[in-house]
Amino acid sequence: MIRRLAATVLTVAGLALLVLAWQAHAWHGRMTADDLRFSVAPGAEGLWRAPRGPGSGLAKGLLALDDDIRFRQVERQFVQVHVAARTYAEEAKRLAAFGEAQSALEQLARADPAPVRRSRAANLLGILLWENGQTAQENAPLLLRQSVAAFRRSIRASPGVSDAKYNLELLLTVLQPQSERRTDAPEDTGGGGLQGAGVAGRGKGY
Repeated sequence: MIRRLAATVLTVAGLALLVLAWQAHAWHGRMTADDLRFSVAPGAEGLWRAPRGPGSGLAKGLLALDDDIRFRQVERQFVQVHVAARTYAEEAKRLAAFGEAQSALEQLARADPAPVRRSRAANLLGILLWENGQTAQENAPLLLRQSVAAFRRSIRASPGVSDAKYNLELLLTVLQPQSERRTDAPEDTGGGGLQGAGVAGRGKGY
């Protein structure tokens, strides 16, 4: 009796491990495939959804994917903010998404457990603040100072990342009087020459 019970328990445990291994493989495939979809069509629906079948949620927790997926969703917001609106309704939606993306990036830049993601979030936040400062009037100086702070936070979080260093140098050059700029300083492109604003490289963090 005891042997049968032990055999049953071992069989069930083996099946559970097999299901988890299958779901872990399914999650890897889903993340890789949806990262590719995102790079081609950032507006695609259903990105990074859980694979079907039992054990999907448990496998997701064991792989610690929550933070990775959250970052991808916020990065998707950032990209969608820069999609040109064709109607007034689309523009209103885009402006609302701008504020949501800024708030989400601020939170990730402070609290994401991965230094590389914190750094990228801070860099994207700096870009949004810079772009916002291009159109603001009274708040422009404040927004540009906040942008500088965001780029510096990005560098502190991950000193090896070059995008924020370039962006910081470019912004500080823009803020200098023309007569004080170095001859080899980056040119002001109005925000269009910022680095790190495209779709991120994938396959990392999970």
